Amino acid sequence: MGEVDRVKARKLAELDALVGVAQGNIQGLAAQQRNLQSQAADLERAGRPVQQALVDQLNDLRDQQYKLQADIAGYQAARVKAEAGFAEDRVRVQRLTQ
Repeated sequence: MGEVDRVKARKLAELDALVGVAQGNIQGLAAQQRNLQSQAADLERAGRPVQQALVDQLNDLRDQQYKLQADIAGYQAARVKAEAGFAEDRVRVQRLTQ
């Protein structure tokens, strides 16, 4: 029984770590996005056009954030599935050891 619990804890910790890394990456991308938006606003206030490269960078940052959010949803779904699988394993081990 203890082995099942150890494997479960390891797997869930791994998935939680992946979620944490993705969330950190989203925060970093959001900071970059705020910076670029500030640059674009400064250009507009100065009456200068916003370069297409800047717009493209903003779009790329947005797309990266959406992908990371989808990754997080996948990790969370995998966590739920893993918890259910480990619950089944635990019941199976209990039956075998009785």
